Amino acid sequence: SQLYNGQYQDDLFLILANRGLIESFETSIAGTSEFIRGVGRPTVYLDSDVEQATVQVYNTAGQLVGQRLITDQVTTLPNNWFPVAGIYLVRLVLDNGQIAEKAVLAQP
Repeated sequence: SQLYNGQYQDDLFLILANRGLIESFETSIAGTSEFIRGVGRPTVYLDSDVEQATVQVYNTAGQLVGQRLITDQVTTLPNNWFPVAGIYLVRLVLDNGQIAEKAVLAQP
């Protein structure tokens, strides 16, 4: 994420995984340090045994500002889900019912 402001981070993860150099992804929400600086966007990583998940973004008023079913191991969230500066809750609901959440500070 430090090299080229994380611009090629997703591509590198996929290349390494496809070549068997990374056995699996840990399901997580990342990329927030770059996002805070106004560079990049939060990224969701799914473990290889997770077939699909739903990612949701809520603003501080509890309103859903973005939701999508994802099937890719690496998904970068769209800018329009973070329309104004502030704190957002990113929730990842896995197909097995597990939930991961992370608060992110957006400074678009």
